[in-house]
Amino acid sequence: MRLFYALECRPEDRKRLQPIVDTALAGAPGGRRVRPENLHVTLIFVGEVDPARSVGLHDALLEAYRSAQSDVPPAFPMLLECGKPGMFRQGRGGVLWLGVDPAPSLLRFHRLLSGILVREGLVSGVGRSLFPHITVARDVPFRHIPEEGGGNPEEQDPVPPKVMLHFEG
Repeated sequence: MRLFYALECRPEDRKRLQPIVDTALAGAPGGRRVRPENLHVTLIFVGEVDPARSVGLHDALLEAYRSAQSDVPPAFPMLLECGKPGMFRQGRGGVLWLGVDPAPSLLRFHRLLSGILVREGLVSGVGRSLFPHITVARDVPFRHIPEEGGGNPEEQDPVPPKVMLHFEG
């Protein structure tokens, strides 16, 4: 089975994200849209895992959460700002995503979880940097999303609004 760590978006946050998702999808047509109930902030992609290893992965998550909550201030509840779309290549197409600003509490939780996973030998330490995002579509014809502030202002897409996401843990 394929496993990853993520922060699940609350129903009310998913609803508030829909206008941003719709705008991003309009700018990159095609592909397979992620169902609204599956929107989440990806933290760490683990990959293919046999069921026996999943117990250790669950234990690592619990240890990271307990440690993050003992910090001052605790990592959760966490508010994260989301909004700017982007794409990365995957196979012949691309993945359309919304960026999530890496707040200090998110960075701290990611660092704790990654450290425990590496320490326990559950993942390698290679490629564990955080790129917080919400995937909104897969298999989209790849194109570069223009950066804000460059090029002809009349040809630029409007800057998307941002949404604050709330995570209890």
